This record gives sequence, C-alpha cells and structure tokens, in this order.
Amino acid sequence: MYDAQNTIFALDIGTRTVAGLVVTDESKPRVLAAAIREHDSRAMEDGQIHDVEAVAKVVKSIADELSERVGFALESVAIAAAGRSLLTQTAEVVKDIRAWGSLSAEDVTALELEAIRQAQQVIRQSQAQDSVNTRYHCVGYSVNEYLLDHSPIKKLIGHRGNDVVVRVTATFLPEIVVDALCTVIRKAGLQVRSITLEPIAASQVVIPPDLRLLNLALVDLGAGTSDIAIAKDGMITGYGMVPLAGDEVSEALEEHFLLDFATAEKVKRQLATASEVQFRDILGTEYHLPTAEVVEVIKPTIEKICRQIAEEILRLNGGQSPKAVICIGGASQTPRLCEMLADILQLPPNRVAIRYGREAAALFADTPEALTGPDGITPLGIALSAQSRSVLSFQAVDLKVQDLPVRLFNLIAPTVADALIAADIDPSIVRNRLGLALTVKVNGMFRIVRGTPGRPGQFLLNGEPATLDTPVHDGDQLTVIPAEDGKAAEAVVADLISVPEIRNCYFNGELVSLRPTILLNGRRASLDTPVPDGADIIYDQYLTVRDVLRQQGISPDGKQSVQVSVNGRTRTIRMANFRITVNGREADLDHRLADGDWVVYQEDGVQPTIRSFLLDRELEEVAAVSSITVTVNGEPLTLPGGPGKLLRNGKPAQPDDPVNDGDDIQVIPGRGVSHYFAEVFNYIPIEIGERPEKAVLITLRNGQPAEYSDELADGDELVIRWECANSVSIDSEFVTPNNVKVD
Repeated sequence: MYDAQNTIFALDIGTRTVAGLVVTDESKPRVLAAAIREHDSRAMEDGQIHDVEAVAKVVKSIADELSERVGFALESVAIAAAGRSLLTQTAEVVKDIRAWGSLSAEDVTALELEAIRQAQQVIRQSQAQDSVNTRYHCVGYSVNEYLLDHSPIKKLIGHRGNDVVVRVTATFLPEIVVDALCTVIRKAGLQVRSITLEPIAASQVVIPPDLRLLNLALVDLGAGTSDIAIAKDGMITGYGMVPLAGDEVSEALEEHFLLDFATAEKVKRQLATASEVQFRDILGTEYHLPTAEVVEVIKPTIEKICRQIAEEILRLNGGQSPKAVICIGGASQTPRLCEMLADILQLPPNRVAIRYGREAAALFADTPEALTGPDGITPLGIALSAQSRSVLSFQAVDLKVQDLPVRLFNLIAPTVADALIAADIDPSIVRNRLGLALTVKVNGMFRIVRGTPGRPGQFLLNGEPATLDTPVHDGDQLTVIPAEDGKAAEAVVADLISVPEIRNCYFNGELVSLRPTILLNGRRASLDTPVPDGADIIYDQYLTVRDVLRQQGISPDGKQSVQVSVNGRTRTIRMANFRITVNGREADLDHRLADGDWVVYQEDGVQPTIRSFLLDRELEEVAAVSSITVTVNGEPLTLPGGPGKLLRNGKPAQPDDPVNDGDDIQVIPGRGVSHYFAEVFNYIPIEIGERPEKAVLITLRNGQPAEYSDELADGDELVIRWECANSVSIDSEFVTPNNVKVD
C-alpha cells in the first residue's frame, strides 16, 4: 500500500503547462498517476512566474486531481527552477599555509568555502556594474583543482606546504526565482520537498552517468526558454540558457496570419503531426494550408532559435561542437529545428535527435501516455532527482546566523558551511593567526622572533560546539565567535644576542671592568633596548683592546696625517697616533683580552720614515748600480757603476731616516757609467821598474790589439802582458791583478 511516506510528488512548472506526477520511492519507480494542465493565461513568460495566484491555482488543481487518483493527500512536492536563472562562476583562493601544519578536512572545507565567497564577490561586482541588485544563493560547487606549492595534487588533507591554491566552480540561483516557486507551492497548500534545476533533472533521464563520458549536449526547448546542459569527462560540465523557444514560433504565426496567441499555439502543434492545417484569423478568414507552406513562414524564426542555441552550446563546450545533441521539450518537435541545428553545428543529421518520455522505460516501471512525449522528460527527471538526492538538489532551511534571519537554499543535508555561505560570512573567521614576527639581523645573520598564536574562534549551533560539517535544521541558531589573532612579537636586545662575560683589566695602571659595545641600527644600545622589526644589531662577541679604548672615551681609530713631497708630487699617509702594549707586548686593536691583562696606551705614536712614502720601484732605483764584469788574463774583474741617491730637504738621507710633515724628498736613480780599457790599470798596478829590457806592453781585447781609450763592454776578455822586441813573450802572470805589486 502506498502513501505519502513512500511516494514522491513531482511538479514541472513550465511557461505554458504544468505537469505533475506521483511515483513510488523505489529503485525502479512506478508512475502511479500523472496530470498536465495549461495555464489559463500567460501567467509565466520565459520560465519566470509573473502571476503567482494564477500559477498557484493550476498547481492546486493538479495536486487535488492526483491526490484523488492515488487515494491519499499530497502534502510535499519536488519542483525545479528554470535553467535561465542559473549562474556559474569559477574562482580561486590563494593562502599562505606555512603556519597551519598538516591540513585537516575542516581546513580544506574552509578553503573551498572561501573560494565560493570569491565567486559570490565576482557576481556581485558584475551586478554592481550593471546596476543590478539580485541576491544569489549558492546551490552547489565542484572543485576544479588543488595546487600545493604550485604543483597539482588530488587531495590536500594531511599535507603541509608553503602555499595552496583552491579553484572551484560554484553554481548560483537568484533568490527571487526560488521565492516565487516556494510562494506558489505554499499558496497551493503544499510544502517544498526539494528543488532542483530543470536541466539537471532532464539529464537524470536522458544522460545517465554511464553516458556522461561522451561529449553530449542536452537542449530542453520549452515555451519560453531553451535550457542547455553539456556532458563530458564523466560529468555535467556546464549549464546555459537561450531566452528563445516555442513562444517565438507562436508569435511569428500570430504576426504573419493575424492570429490570437491561443490559435497560434494550436497551429504550431498541428505542424508536428498534420500535413495540412486549418485555422481562422482574428478577422474571420478561414485558412486551409499545407504544413510545408506554413513552415516556410516560420523558417527564419526557427533558424534564429537554432543559431542562438548553437552559439551557447559552443560557448559551454569550449568552442567545439559536441558529438551529439539530444533535444527534449515540447518545442523540440518544431519542424526543421533538429535539421537546422545539425547544419549549424556541422553535425550529421542523425546526431541531433529528439528523445521521448517513453524511452525512460529503463528507469521507470511504466510511463503513462501523458508523459511519453519529449515534454515528459523533465517531470520524470524531477522525480528521479528528488529520489536520488542529486548533488544540486536542495531544501529551504530558515535559521538565524549571528541573530540575523537566513534562508538557506542548499544541499539536502545543509551544514554550518552552507549557512555561512548564505550569510556571507568568511569561514576562516574562526582561524587564529600568528602575531606578526620580527625579522632582525644580528651580526649579519637573520633571526626571526615569532608572534603569539592567539586564540581560535568557534562555531556554536544552538549553544553547542560545531564544525563546518555539522548539519543545520529549520529554526537553528548559529553563532560565530571570531578568533583572536596573536600579538606581534616583541624583543629586547638581550633576547637576541649572546653577551660575553664582563672582563676586568688594568688600563694604564687603573682597574677597569669591560662591557660589550652594542649597536642597534648604528646607535649604541643596552641589553634592555626594544628591538623594532628589520633592526640591524652589531655587537662584539669578544672583548678586545678596541672595547677598552671606547669605554675610556678614546677613539680607537685616531690617526695622524703626514704630508711630504716626493720628486715634486705630494704624498700623504695616515698612521696611528698611539701605541698599545698588552702585558708588555705590542698589540693591535682587535687583540682579545683576558681577565687581569695590563693594557698600556701611549699617545706619542710612531714617527714615519722616508721608506713609508716611497714605492718599491723607487727604493730599488736608489739601491741600484749599473756595473760590468770583464776578465783580465783569465781572472774576473767587476767595474762598478754610479749608485742612486736619496735626499731629504737637499741633504743625503737613508730610507729609514724619519721625516716630518712638509719634508721634500728626492729620489735620484742609480745609473750606469762608461768604462774604458785604461780604467783596468786602476785595479792592476804595474811596477815599471821591472820592465824587461827592450820589452813593450801588449794590450788585447777579445784577441785584438786594444787602445787605452777603447770602451769596454760586459763580458770582454782582456789580456795585458810584456813582450820583448824579438817577440819572446814574457810570462803574463807578471801583470795579473793578484800578483802585481805597487810601490
């Protein structure tokens, strides 16, 4: 026995007709009863309700008839909104998650909801530009992509990273559309069981999940609109609408033949089945015309409808024609429509076809005659959607969020997350954020001081803690307690440096205690000085002679300038004007001190020398002499050149002589001199008294006779000896440099 608990009452409230049916809530439903009524007037146009009372009257008459036929009262009904009202928007959210740790399921949900809010903002901005103020409700969304550290990833839960991107496509309906439908149902004495979208409902019947891998287009041609859905890759990927359908054909007949709208509707319906049509215009003229002749009249209108449908299909399908187009709805039977649509989409004629309600036998146990036509697909689909609770089906739930009333049109089992979207509240409001960190440079190395973590917020549903996934119901009270962000980091110098121990030493005989020198952004600081963000701290990790001088008020960089002239050019040097010893030994400023060290500081300094001002080349020029070496009777003999000279204020000086400020220094380089044969006798004295009788002195240079005035060269071989007139040579040892005696 069937009753209201195990049956589904579904209504398809269309522009021209209202179709109702009652089906069993079974795996393969049976249609217990069905009824179709036309509106008495044009109470609806282009899928939008204009006369609520008139539409409610038709709905009530169908509900009463079906209640009588099934034998029990029908109290709740599944309905569908026209696809013309549907908006889809893609958006993304980018988050820095370095401080989040491992991502939880609730973290991911919050990211998705934030992306949906971004989509809502885009729609609002678009409306503001067009001066439109329509409130939209999100009725579903799908995640397009997750990116973790710029790389795609299928699931975010459990992962860590630096940043994350979540991209979603959200679906929205205007509140006015849903409110109008709900008002009609309420005035008819019924309650809304569920609401879906007409193209979604139709796709339940003609494009079941196993066909959605194919790239198909569904076109539901009603009276006022042509709703479109695109299937590919296993899912419905897009919805669209064209505000042209059967009414445009009726209006074309009205205008051409001077007919009232009701007569034009009858003529249009005859075109699908009759070879000849008969009608009378408003002036009483009778017409008996072949169907083909009337079709020629409406051909431009049909082509206009097909072109707009084709353009929307191509837009939704990425600029490409689908593999096939399925046409449903009463206007799909318009002559030549499928043929023209195939031609525009460049598809074979058999790839654009009409589907009928009777073809739903695989889904329903039986289908009544009233629903066997192409206009029976959508009401059957509404019943299936209500039974299967498809993802975009939703209920109206009235609750309060932050004490403000919110009507939630969302999933069959709406949650806290859905309520937040409807109330336009960012779900991340309950996530506490770390306080701002300090980034400081300490002796060239970066240090980070983190802020405090703060306190997380909370969702309270009817006073009890809740999560984003907690279901909400009519009359619930949702309170959102915002998180408290952490405080910004604070630090003093002592928090960031390792201070060396205080040292005691003797400075010029007096005991002193040393403390480190600390510079904060170039200024002296103490250990309790507050540190700003971006500060640069420099301090001595060891205590040195430089520190003790600074503590005594002595500039450790004190220098004196001495200026002199070197060969007419001014030269200046700077040198310490003090001398330091540690424990009796010379020390520099960076010498590390130990406890008890004796430091002696003298300000007399060190007087510079000539050497301090001369270049290495100039020192070499002063020391250089240009000499040559010859051999005399086989023995080497060096003949010296002229040495360089160094003058200070015109007087001879040495490189290590001290100088005073303003001294004049002259560098005279050493230079070579000419050496002659006669010069050799200065080194080889000859006793004339021992001259052999009748002997003459023979001088040879490189084996050739030489004159005393011959200029010598380095390496010359010289011979000097006595030789008698009879050419008997006297032993040349007589005249060697080593054995010649000089008086």
